[in-house]
Amino acid sequence: MAVSRILAAGVIATHLISVVSYVDRSKAFSDGLAFWTEDGVPGIQTEHWSTTDVGAHRNSVRITTKSLFEGELFIIDMALMPWGCGVWPAFWTLGADGAWPETGEIDIIEGVQANTNNHSMPGCAINSSTEDLYTGYMGNQDCDSSNAAVPSFPIGMPFNEAGGGVFAMLWDNDGIRMWNWARAQIPSDINNNTPSPSTWDLPVATWDASICDLSSFFKAQILTLNIDICGDWIDNTWDQFFYCPGTCPEYVSNPSNLNNTVMLLNYVKVYQQAGAVVTTRQAESNSNLTGAGGPVGRTSGANSNVGWMGVGAGWLGAMLGLGFMVARLSI
Repeated sequence: MAVSRILAAGVIATHLISVVSYVDRSKAFSDGLAFWTEDGVPGIQTEHWSTTDVGAHRNSVRITTKSLFEGELFIIDMALMPWGCGVWPAFWTLGADGAWPETGEIDIIEGVQANTNNHSMPGCAINSSTEDLYTGYMGNQDCDSSNAAVPSFPIGMPFNEAGGGVFAMLWDNDGIRMWNWARAQIPSDINNNTPSPSTWDLPVATWDASICDLSSFFKAQILTLNIDICGDWIDNTWDQFFYCPGTCPEYVSNPSNLNNTVMLLNYVKVYQQAGAVVTTRQAESNSNLTGAGGPVGRTSGANSNVGWMGVGAGWLGAMLGLGFMVARLSI
């Protein structure tokens, strides 16, 4: 599973067609693909209760924001993560202005089979002098190589059995940094809505701005949350996993093989540095994404954020709680 990677302009990839169709908000709710649990936890899932012809599409959910984000702190608390052969869940950002990947992509959570590679384009590399600033293992300095690696972190079934966890990405003038914590290790300042990244342990990965011009490689980004089935990444790694028989389209045509295509999220939050100018620009329609976007409530003033201002931390929180996102976004 790839817990964190960055993909900047210049990487040209051929994407095979997956076997999902992303539906709109109304159909997502009417078909039970978007829902709340009895405990009030919002969730999304891929249709997995009918047998399909091999290669036929299943309905699924992709949520995208219309607000654009630049240089902020992103935190997602996931209670249940989809996993299994053919399943491709992701929480990621994508440059809104220009064709993919001209304005960058940042994958905060992306899992397919058991792949753990991080990569980007030539020209945006990991600074070898900063290896003591993150816990991940750098297999190769150049991010466009497939040799980079991240430390072991419970994803999929063990992640779910442990009660889920939290992922964070800090994007500022110093670079891009990633963290992840199992439920029992989540910093108290995150649980208290007063995140202070400077007090956290070393990040899992760091992309240092000193040798990677972030303003050139990463433009304003939209947030995306989705569950995919099959596709190029899965197809290219299918034979590496003995427990995934046949082909992906054959395997996922049987609904009993897709019981774990459910995602539950406690929240998604975006924090801005206190005193920073709030970005209000909205993303135009993006041909790189299927499915529809929708408005996201963002706040920057103290009126609704007093409880989220980290004393001494200097971070203002903008809640993107999925209970709110699923209800208010067009899915």
